[in-house]
Amino acid sequence: MDYDPGTIRKAVDSNKNELWNKAMVKKMEALDKNWAWDSVKLSTKNKLDGSNWVFENKFNIKCEVEKYKTHLLFKGFSQVEGIDFGEIFLLLLS
Repeated sequence: MDYDPGTIRKAVDSNKNELWNKAMVKKMEALDKNWAWDSVKLSTKNKLDGSNWVFENKFNIKCEVEKYKTHLLFKGFSQVEGIDFGEIFLLLLS
């Protein structure tokens, strides 16, 4: 049984690295297509929050991997409304 890699390093070092890479590229293309972000110049008073990739195998009823799925999570918990962002949007991509 394939287990979900816990880190990006484990995903790219695995024997399924091409499949995980395709899944990450597909996620980035979907985020770009849906205008999930804007490029802006970072002011000196603001700081940049990080992000994490989450990897998830989707199995069929025979317990075979059917899909390699990724999620890009942004660490926005330290942002301050009105300073770091103006509006909040929830974007759910499958």
